Amino acid sequence: MKNVLAVTDGSPPAQAALAWAAAVCSTSGSRLTVATAWQPEHEMAPDAYSEHLERARRVLDDDWCAILRATDIPYEAIVLEGDPRQVLPSWSVQHEADLMVMGTHGHGRDRRVGSVTTFLAHNLRRPLVAVPETAPADVPERIVVGVDGSIPSSAAVDWCATFAAEVHAQVLAVFAEVPVAEWVPRTDPKSWLQRARHSMEEWTTALRESSVGVKCRVVEHEAARALIELATDGTTDLVVLGARGRGGFAELLLGSTALKVLHHSEVPVVLVPTATDRQD
Repeated sequence: MKNVLAVTDGSPPAQAALAWAAAVCSTSGSRLTVATAWQPEHEMAPDAYSEHLERARRVLDDDWCAILRATDIPYEAIVLEGDPRQVLPSWSVQHEADLMVMGTHGHGRDRRVGSVTTFLAHNLRRPLVAVPETAPADVPERIVVGVDGSIPSSAAVDWCATFAAEVHAQVLAVFAEVPVAEWVPRTDPKSWLQRARHSMEEWTTALRESSVGVKCRVVEHEAARALIELATDGTTDLVVLGARGRGGFAELLLGSTALKVLHHSEVPVVLVPTATDRQD
């Protein structure tokens, strides 16, 4: 992982995400870019526009990046002009960001995940991590990756293998499903449990071929609920999930499992797009 983009607007959730990104970069040796998106609320004369833009740059440098100056982490601070839903994905693709880091906040139905983070999660171009405000600014040591044999799952496993090796984390690969009724004992090789365990060996090849420690677990449970329980019981520092590709309906842009985990996790959640989704 070479390039990390941390997005901030100066809010406590965004600053918590920035602190988390700094910790990861310190361990992985990744280059950190701190970005904020700015656009005027109304039309301005050119001089006034330049003045407000320069003020945004000073606030970013002097105030929001202050937490980085006490560290030895090299970073670049930039102000992107325009709608964050447009300029952030464009920048992340153009500069090949290996991870975009954002805080989670909001109100009402999005009480955990703000509208910009939600939009970007539904329109992934590069891996995105949503960091809860209450998450400690520590390098993750225990990572859970959801697997199911799908193309998005494979993308998540591949990304997780690289990331976990760089931060020296242990990985738990989890497959969760509610099986249909069957008439063979669970010890039978043809049973759902044994077939699932056998499939896990194939699905986690990238992890087992890397230098990370990996364990596999098959859970007889609804997938989102199983992952949320792991993300809220104190045994997990980070959850990694593949994101479903874009389809014809807005509600299908992000798979239901990933969306539920994103909104309920108490630890950072990484959403990984497939190779096709990464293309413009």
